[in-house]
Amino acid sequence: MSIKRAILKAKTILNQNKIVSFPVDIEKIATNEGFNVTKTSLPDKVSGILEPAENKIYINKNDNEKRQRFTIAHELGHYFLNHCDGIHVDKTFRDTKSSEGLYAIEIEANNFAAELLMPKNEINSILESYTEDNVPDVELIINELSKHFNVSEEAIKNKLKNLGYITEFEHF
Repeated sequence: MSIKRAILKAKTILNQNKIVSFPVDIEKIATNEGFNVTKTSLPDKVSGILEPAENKIYINKNDNEKRQRFTIAHELGHYFLNHCDGIHVDKTFRDTKSSEGLYAIEIEANNFAAELLMPKNEINSILESYTEDNVPDVELIINELSKHFNVSEEAIKNKLKNLGYITEFEHF
């Protein structure tokens, strides 16, 4: 497992797809990469299914839009990081280890998805635009970043923790 490899691969995909504005059109990236994304009813607690041989990604139509976006990026991560030869099923909250991203391939896919949807350079650019005189409250920054990238506030918090901007005890 390599988080660095996952992040570098996400940057490559962003560059190949000439992404310069946000939020990232993740369905367009999937289509550009040859995948058909289908929103469908999936079994309870299943957020996504990757069928690489068929170039298909299934996402749970009952999940909210931000969850669906992350799931598409996550499934693309499994594909580009060569995590599976056959069908890969991603369940949400199937157990503590997977929901916290403690399995190696899930950590890699999560980091790929986070970098694809919330690139470090874009976050740094936004945060550097604040001056000492106009730094908003942390909660407001998280809310603004969530809207800018069209991801959940939880995803932003995790990304900011991974970048070292906040600690998990800072404001939660």
